[in-house]
Amino acid sequence: MEFAAGAVGVWFGAASGLAGGVVVLGLAVAAVVLLAMTRHRTIALVCLVGILAGIGSGQRTEAARNATWDGIGIIRGTVIQDTTTPQRGFLLRPISLERNGVIQPWSGPVMFVVSGAVPQVDADVAVRGVATVRSRWVAGRTITTTLRSRDVQILGPPRPWFAIGNKIRARVGGVVTASSRPGSGLLLGFLTGDTSQVSKKVLDDMKRSGLTHAVAVSGSNVALFLAGIWALAGVLRLRPDLRHLLGIVGVWAFVLATRWEPSVIRAAIMVSLVLAGRVVGIPMDGARALSLAVIVSLIVAPDLASNVGFQLSVAATAGILLSGRLWPGRSPQWLWRSLAVSVAAQSAVMPILLWRFGAVPLMSPFVNVVAAPVIAFSTIVGAIGAVVGSGLLVEVGSRGAELVIWLADFAAEWPQLSVAGVVGVAAISWALFSKRVGWVVAVTILVAVAVVTRAASPPAAPTVTFLDVGQGDATLLQSPDGEVVLVDGGIDPLVAKAALRSRGIKRIDLVIGTHADADHMAALVEVMSAVSVDRLWVPALQPSAPLMDELIAVASRRGVLVEEVRTGVSLTIGAFLLQVLGPSRRFAAENDGSVATWVTVSGSTLLLPGDIGAVAQAEMPPLRPDVMLVPHHGSNTTDIGWLEDTAAGARVVISVGENDFGHPTAEILDALAQAGAAVYRTDRDGDIVMEFPAVEE
Repeated sequence: MEFAAGAVGVWFGAASGLAGGVVVLGLAVAAVVLLAMTRHRTIALVCLVGILAGIGSGQRTEAARNATWDGIGIIRGTVIQDTTTPQRGFLLRPISLERNGVIQPWSGPVMFVVSGAVPQVDADVAVRGVATVRSRWVAGRTITTTLRSRDVQILGPPRPWFAIGNKIRARVGGVVTASSRPGSGLLLGFLTGDTSQVSKKVLDDMKRSGLTHAVAVSGSNVALFLAGIWALAGVLRLRPDLRHLLGIVGVWAFVLATRWEPSVIRAAIMVSLVLAGRVVGIPMDGARALSLAVIVSLIVAPDLASNVGFQLSVAATAGILLSGRLWPGRSPQWLWRSLAVSVAAQSAVMPILLWRFGAVPLMSPFVNVVAAPVIAFSTIVGAIGAVVGSGLLVEVGSRGAELVIWLADFAAEWPQLSVAGVVGVAAISWALFSKRVGWVVAVTILVAVAVVTRAASPPAAPTVTFLDVGQGDATLLQSPDGEVVLVDGGIDPLVAKAALRSRGIKRIDLVIGTHADADHMAALVEVMSAVSVDRLWVPALQPSAPLMDELIAVASRRGVLVEEVRTGVSLTIGAFLLQVLGPSRRFAAENDGSVATWVTVSGSTLLLPGDIGAVAQAEMPPLRPDVMLVPHHGSNTTDIGWLEDTAAGARVVISVGENDFGHPTAEILDALAQAGAAVYRTDRDGDIVMEFPAVEE
């Protein structure tokens, strides 16, 4: 119990130290006081010491994180991780900074270097580039500075133990990617956590089915790797103490090869504690090992306190440790034991999933029971094949991965449960196991949940909906094959999420945040957490803004491809061709820097200009769209002559709600009337839906 109290204390301390969390710290201290007032004074003391240790560690990390800089310079440091998302590059721990010919020691925060040339992990490098201060989520941590560089100079090779990990990773990647099987990319994810060869759809399906942990290189991968070491030790007939030491060394080699994922670090520390305890004769049970692993991890890396991967790993492990109390003595024992482990782990992580993502997969406990042995088999066979260079074994492992892909595709179609859905499922379970109610009530609840969670179908023709989000903008583009584009989201996340939910939208191909005004972008932060998003466009060349930074950080944390776009960028999504008309440069006014998009669909054209004003409008080419969204809700920042020319004969939409700004102004309405435009308003007409059937040739 003392170890658990220490772990909780360190976690609270690290979280409050990182964020200056007075509320978090106050709650923790209040809990300690309550414990001290009872007979649990020892537990209270340990918890208090943990809080103080966590605060100290967290504040050191926060101080380093805030030591940012921007501009042109040369950073010397050590590569600590290579990345493929959100962009190809690597994480760099800085040692010195050179600016204007002056070199000075500098121990600032870990930086994300965007570069086509990616050195080996632990190599010492000098990087020349332009640094930008903007918070984003990269490789499981918050990064405050991004350095874009085409000049990376290697100063020194990795240390021997890192070189071994790099060679293992390169060996596995080379052998597995040589296979032509469709499942080889997922097999590589099983083995090393590298999902760069896995399609976005497969990753989305795995997330929606509760199988993401399979490619996150979790504690289960560590267990499988340790089993392989155990088998090797048996063949070599090693003494128990040498077997345990080999296990510790092997597990940390695995950590280096898989780029120290938070869940792997947690598992490696637990394994090391248990095995070291056996060597020195000190028994270590799972609960103590987990508590000590949490303490060590958070003291060394306080950022893990807010890392969702670490949170899920600790919660799932705690659930598994308690799973032995579920359904004891039931037959067949292997089935009920597997189900107990799956249900316990999923129940433990459920509050975190609801808190961080807003939903949990209905089928997760059941699909994990089926998928777990397949993943284990595929991982073991694929690992052996990668080590010995057997294409046949890699192919067998890839076929197992393909079965997991099929399972994920099947389970992903089932509902994602919100809090209400979870309560409904819990009620069904209670009804089934209660002697007083039974099947009639259970079936009734099941039907009600199914009705609530059923999804709508995509429209029969390409459709553009100007959503009524009050005083703000949100435009939804839907293709018959299911592709979705969302341009802005309005200010109220509940309204935006309700609009998506009512249309059965669970995945968005592209989100465009036109600019950092709350009435356009505030809802997008939560939309990112409510549905799966492939890509985010934000305006290039514009100054940093807190709301934009928050959106980019959330998107990066969820693995969304973030692109800063400017004039000339184009993309086809389903039936829609999107072409960026602006921004073309940096503007003094934030509104003028909006992403302005020209959309072509079924022979018709639409202009979605964000909030551009007269300055940006003057730099636009002559435009005559069939449909036009009036900039800035019909404010007087629009050039009247430009509006009359552009809106002539068009269908025009004003997205507006109750406001104190006088939107839309009388001048704008008069100009639209003069232009002969058909005017629609969301404050009067509600959602404005326009269909664009394919033109028959």
